[in-house]
Formats: sequence, structure tokens, C-alpha cells
Amino acid sequence: MASGMPDQVGDRASSDVLALLYCARASDYSSTMLWLLRHAEAADGAPDDERPLTDRGVRQAQAAGRALARTGAHIDACLSSPKLRAVETARLACEPIGVTVTIEPALSGEP
Repeated sequence: MASGMPDQVGDRASSDVLALLYCARASDYSSTMLWLLRHAEAADGAPDDERPLTDRGVRQAQAAGRALARTGAHIDACLSSPKLRAVETARLACEPIGVTVTIEPALSGEP
């Protein structure tokens, strides 16, 4: 986990599939790497799909982006669940590395 990101799974873990999928080729590795990042802290509320990041969650996502940028990894793609908290996390985390977020409905955790 990136610095500043809690290593815990909330009560909603069963409905929250991975927020981000990173396909990366790091300069230190000759093979393709897959980076996974769960969404940052989100506000309570309903509907679940529309819960935004808290102020703390924004800081967590920004910290994840800075940490990812420091790795020097080349990121080919960033896929995000359409849930608001996942999209906000993805955009904030991908901003420092200049990667556009692609929303992937299959990552929403819905049947």
C-alpha cells in the first residue's frame, strides 16, 4: 500500500470491487505488471454508487498518485469502477502520471 493509505477493508468490501486497475510496465521489470488500488475513504450515505470521497479520501488518493509517480512505472491504462468514489480516486491518483481514466462498468461489483 502507498504511504498514507490505510490497510483495512470496510464493511462494504463485498460490494466494492477494486476501484482501479493499473496495467504497467516498470523499467525495472521485463514483464507486464498489474497494479491494483482500492478507492480512498468515502463518505457514508446512499445511494452507494454516489458516495464521494471525504477530505481525507482526497488526500489519500493524491498521496497514492504521488507515490505511484515516484516509482517511475510506465502506466499503459487506468480502469475504474463507475462508482463516484472510485472515479474520484482514479482521477486524483492518475493526475501526477498523466494517465486518463477509463470507466469500466464490469468493475462496479454489480451482477
